[in-house]
Amino acid sequence: MLNNTDQVGYTRTRPGAVQVGQLRSTNIVLNNTDQVGYTRTRPGAVQVGQLRSTNIVLNNTDQVGYTRTTPGAVQVGQLRSTNIVLNNTDQVGYTRTRPGAVQVGQLRSTNIVLNNTDQVGYTRTRPGAVQVGQLRSTNIVLNNTDQVGYTRTRPGAVQVGQLRSTNIVLNNTHQVGYTRTRPGAVQVGQLRSTNIVLNNTDQVGYTRTRPGAVQVAQLRSTNIVLNNTNQVGYTRTRPGAVQVGQLRSTNIVLNNTHQVGYTRTRPGAVQVSSGKVKPAKVLQVLTGHKDCVNCVKWVPSIDHYSPENTLLSGARDKNVVVWKQDPHNTDSYTLEACLSGHSAAVTAVEGIFIPPSPQESSLLIASASSDSSIKIWKRSSDKDCEEIQTIKFGTGFVLDIALIIIPGTNVVLLACGADDHKVHIFVMENNQFVKKMVLLGHEDWVRSLDFMVDDTGDVLLVSSAQDNLIRIWRFSKRDTDINRSLASISDLPLDEDIKMPENIFSYCYNDKEAFCAVSLESVLSGHEGWIYSVRWHPRIKTGEKGDHQPMSLLSASMDKTMMLWMPDPDAGIWVEQVRVGEVGGNTLGFYGGLFGPDGASILAHGYQGAFHHWTRSTEDKKTWNPSVTVGGHFDCVQDIDWDPRDGQFLISTSLDQTTRLHAPWVKSDRQVEWYEIARPQVHGYSMQCLAMLNRYKFVSAADEKVIRVFDAPRNSIEIFCHICKQNLDEQLQREDTQSLPEGASVPALGLSNKAVFQGVKPDLGEDLKMSVHANSQYEVPYFKTVSVQAPPTEENLLQNTLWPETQKLYGHGYEVFSVACDPAGKIVASACKASTAEHSRVILWDTSSWQQVGSLAAATLTVTQIAFSHDGRYLLAVSRDRTWSLFRKHKISDTMFEEIGSVDKKTSSHSRIIWTCAWTYDDKYFMTGSRDKKVMVWQRCDISNRGEGLHVPVFSIAFPDSVTALDIAPVLVNECHLIAVGLDNGMILICKWKPPDNWICCTKLEANAHHMTVKRLKFRPCFGRAGMSDSDPTRWLQFASCGSDHFVRIQNIELDRL
Repeated sequence: MLNNTDQVGYTRTRPGAVQVGQLRSTNIVLNNTDQVGYTRTRPGAVQVGQLRSTNIVLNNTDQVGYTRTTPGAVQVGQLRSTNIVLNNTDQVGYTRTRPGAVQVGQLRSTNIVLNNTDQVGYTRTRPGAVQVGQLRSTNIVLNNTDQVGYTRTRPGAVQVGQLRSTNIVLNNTHQVGYTRTRPGAVQVGQLRSTNIVLNNTDQVGYTRTRPGAVQVAQLRSTNIVLNNTNQVGYTRTRPGAVQVGQLRSTNIVLNNTHQVGYTRTRPGAVQVSSGKVKPAKVLQVLTGHKDCVNCVKWVPSIDHYSPENTLLSGARDKNVVVWKQDPHNTDSYTLEACLSGHSAAVTAVEGIFIPPSPQESSLLIASASSDSSIKIWKRSSDKDCEEIQTIKFGTGFVLDIALIIIPGTNVVLLACGADDHKVHIFVMENNQFVKKMVLLGHEDWVRSLDFMVDDTGDVLLVSSAQDNLIRIWRFSKRDTDINRSLASISDLPLDEDIKMPENIFSYCYNDKEAFCAVSLESVLSGHEGWIYSVRWHPRIKTGEKGDHQPMSLLSASMDKTMMLWMPDPDAGIWVEQVRVGEVGGNTLGFYGGLFGPDGASILAHGYQGAFHHWTRSTEDKKTWNPSVTVGGHFDCVQDIDWDPRDGQFLISTSLDQTTRLHAPWVKSDRQVEWYEIARPQVHGYSMQCLAMLNRYKFVSAADEKVIRVFDAPRNSIEIFCHICKQNLDEQLQREDTQSLPEGASVPALGLSNKAVFQGVKPDLGEDLKMSVHANSQYEVPYFKTVSVQAPPTEENLLQNTLWPETQKLYGHGYEVFSVACDPAGKIVASACKASTAEHSRVILWDTSSWQQVGSLAAATLTVTQIAFSHDGRYLLAVSRDRTWSLFRKHKISDTMFEEIGSVDKKTSSHSRIIWTCAWTYDDKYFMTGSRDKKVMVWQRCDISNRGEGLHVPVFSIAFPDSVTALDIAPVLVNECHLIAVGLDNGMILICKWKPPDNWICCTKLEANAHHMTVKRLKFRPCFGRAGMSDSDPTRWLQFASCGSDHFVRIQNIELDRL
């Protein structure tokens, strides 16, 4: 947006013009302007109008906005705006820009001034300064500024305004925001914001990071730019550009780091799922890594179409693990080898079996790491894997690798896609890889590579990059190293095709020199975002001895789509055949894609930790239908609770900022499996706790001081009834059907789910109507009613299964940490993080009026768990200060409680934090679990025969690790109490206890438990298995567990076998 522009508005303009976004748009100042906005100002100044608007000044401009003005002037539009100034830019808006440009997002706005401005905003400032108005905005200052905002700061500093804003400082700044930081650092404001640091910064945001790193703020935003990166955000820009995200997101690109992405899996775990077309389920969780798993890869069989039996995984613990299928159980995999040698996280792995030779057959493994190296490992028959080579890449690093054997030989070809925009080709000679060639063409980081051999015997390599392009390279055998001569296009006969130039390299095979020619086959353009994955169609067996390689390619991109490409049989060029994905919605694009074994299904994965599965229609080969697949949380699961009526579903909450509802899919022709059927809450803070009040109402709390209350909308009740085979009419008769909203949606920049009604009467108010989303130019509701006969897809879960928020409860001074509800659903108790007795009080809320009705002094530090007795007369609270307190309901009021017993630090039998507590089914005893590795049984104080004020446990037992969760079955089992105990190491133990001291450990769950801390355990409130028609429900109990490994697990207990 510089010099000699002519027109700007809502359409594309000539070079140098400014493309204005659809909403709340742009203020721009550039060089020697004279008049702008509504009043005349000095040269280079901007006068901001009174309305939410757009101020743009361009040198020698002629027309901009809605009306014609004098040269250099700008007529301001009516919408909320963004201020942008850039030197030597060409076009800015929602499309590709040149170096130094700014890509404007859809969110509330940005003020940017560059180079020698004199006055801007409402008051006079020194040259280069920015004066921020009073409206929601963002301050950015580049190069040698002296004063900005409301107070004087040092050169290069930014003073943040009073409202929602974003701070960005580039190059040699010293002070920014509210506190002093080191040069190049960014100080983040107090509200919704984004941190951006360019060029050799040392500290950013709230924590210290390495040079060039980005520290992302905790709230909704995505503005990230790094030194020498080519693209950031959702669309491509050139070096130095800024791409602003649209919604709650975190797009990160780091210079000289290993890989930051969204495909990160549960810490230390590898999840193996069924690859069949039928609904997928988790077969096994492989635990062998000690940190987050970055990549997994199947090693293809030698014939390419037999089932794979070897799996490779690489993790942040710097190791590569080889997993081998159990020959006696094809659903089980065991750790065969752990390969150590890298000095940083492993980011890519690849393996290949070298065909048997007279001497031996071997497995070749290549691993890439953020230590800027590739290591080659080899395992021969009956021998361990050994490292045979290390390939260094200097200061760069490799993002993906691919291996293949050149047809007709046993020579291995290695391709490496790197951050230098090149594909590096290596050939193995004498057990060492030798670099032969570099393939040029991509203009950004090469993200994915894949080899295949076509039916002619040529090798095809496909590569994708952050330049939004796919390139296909052909490797053909040659008898000589002489390049073929290419005739001029004008001299070609009409019946002869245009041929691409070739590059030839040589390699040694059987002590002879062989030659291979490499040429560019095709460049595929169609995606509008980074392409993270490209994969060839699997090879298909056509008969007893024959096979066929379909010419089909699958690509997955950050533009929220996957595309199937095939060559047109008539034209011979590659064209898009099928595009799947979503339009709009809240997802952030795809980070990988795969074909099914027969090519009849495709699978993608994205940021929200979910898979997206499509299956090809048997009737129309060009139609792909969404299919049910596995899903789950993608961060630590903090709390769970059952449907209090009869345990027909389970609800969970997690640090991934979501609350999810899980239920059994009941279908007559298949086994009952559990799936996520609703996502009632998608929040902006990490969730901490929840409690169900009744089947269709719950309260939850996050890392904020507010407790939120949610009611189920009609659409979610219908989905629950269809999936779980419940009677819809019967369910709706128990609710006020006249007041039930249809669904819920989240407004722009909001944290609260707003109810959406259909057929609303006018007196219900504008905020209850189905309204157009603020960021949409089309008049469509953000919520759509869905009618499903199978569990909803990820897109529907994110957008169409929210529950409306009905209340906010304020009263805590710090982040809420625990919450509980009495069995009648009349009282909610909550506690927050605390370091003093004043803030550690338990607050009681009346659910009929949602008013505070009491405050209980329970501890001196954070109350870690609250538990009501089964009859609702008693309330138990345990704390970090190693104490517990017991309260009894007052006789004269149903909402008042009085303390009847407690222990202090001196009299407590626990020596460490008490994490958990639970009541026996008859409420005569309660149990506490602590970090001191003990579970203690206590008798209720008002029935104990011990002396007044003396509280000692009835029974105590030690465990091998810290006790972090426990629960007691709601019924007696063979005259014993059944207890589930969860430990810090992920183990779950099922025990029986018969008063006073008969304790038996019945079973230990290790493989079927968690591999990290167990956070919560909850027994289903009744006999039987949810979704199952058991002939004798009293034979079964179910309990649920959640943990730091991101899992929610449901276990069946057959009581006859205990």
